[in-house]
Amino acid sequence: MGNVIVAAIPIEPPDGERCWAFYVINDDAEPIERVLVESVSTEWGDAGSSEAIGILYGGIAPGAYLEVHRETDTELRTGLSLAVTVGGIAREVYAAFGRLYAPSQHRLVPIPILGKDGLLAERG
Repeated sequence: MGNVIVAAIPIEPPDGERCWAFYVINDDAEPIERVLVESVSTEWGDAGSSEAIGILYGGIAPGAYLEVHRETDTELRTGLSLAVTVGGIAREVYAAFGRLYAPSQHRLVPIPILGKDGLLAERG
């Protein structure tokens, strides 16, 4: 599979509740055929939970991106379990993010393809 990047960008939706938008970025020459968001996990200390999501998205062209999830600001570590299909082969991708505080408490990095600053996932 090519280079799949998962990033979280802080946003403030119209309802005023600040949250994070999670994107899958196709940083490869081969198209991503589909992305399945299997579950979202959260953890605080030793306590954790996982919620089955099961949302299937279509393809992502090379050099493009797709928002796949939103999460409100929390002090929880957040992980996305994804099944990403490239070339007819589905591969599991686990994208982990540290605690999602208000953006001012993070060292955000530029995500050039999105044109915004955000957090890059640790892949597991």
